[in-house]
Amino acid sequence: AMSHSIFNIIATLTLLPFLRSFAKLITLIVKGGKEKNTITQRLANLEYLPRSTSLSIAQAELNLMIKNVNEIIEDTRKILFSDSKNKGDLFIKVKEIEEETDLQQKEITSFVVNLMKEQASGKESDNAYGLVRAVDELESIADYSYSICSYYRRMKRYNLLFSEDAWKDLNNFYDRVQIFYTELIEQINSGKYKDFKLVAKEHKELNDFADDIRQAHLERMKKGDCQALSALTFSDI
Repeated sequence: AMSHSIFNIIATLTLLPFLRSFAKLITLIVKGGKEKNTITQRLANLEYLPRSTSLSIAQAELNLMIKNVNEIIEDTRKILFSDSKNKGDLFIKVKEIEEETDLQQKEITSFVVNLMKEQASGKESDNAYGLVRAVDELESIADYSYSICSYYRRMKRYNLLFSEDAWKDLNNFYDRVQIFYTELIEQINSGKYKDFKLVAKEHKELNDFADDIRQAHLERMKKGDCQALSALTFSDI
């Protein structure tokens, strides 16, 4: 055991002068240099790397996925609430990002699961589980964003109208959800997490607020202030 430890120490010290070059190599693998490549290509044939390095590469891919999800959330906001004239182009972009996040979720999950087939340390297992759960939730957010944009297109196609109060409620809710999401992403990036009870409390408050504005819209429908189909679309959103 002592000789094994000494070997590891010597190997680590030997590699220290090359850490900067090694970091550049990982960056090149993830970014793909000047040529555009896919996540499938970037995660292929990496079995020779140490597990810790492979998990770092998976984390880098997760960060790229986060950028995509940030973008789709902003584009969805523009489609819903802005006066942009190019909403058709935005919708195409949202669809493309949604498809890309589907691929990212599939590839990162497969990569990490295959990586963890052999016995790993507790910390590595926790990191791997966190990565898989994170990409799954991020992919769901992208799916929801695309669905919201599809509901908006349906509204325009059938000339469905929301009242001014309905739009205010939606805008307020979107703001609150985006703030909640941004705070969670910042915690992931920093590694400094809130008490889970506080996060659960904020999540419950968002769900309660969603129920409140949904009920308020149903009341508007009963009073004849909006159409039945638009009420259903509001509830879906």
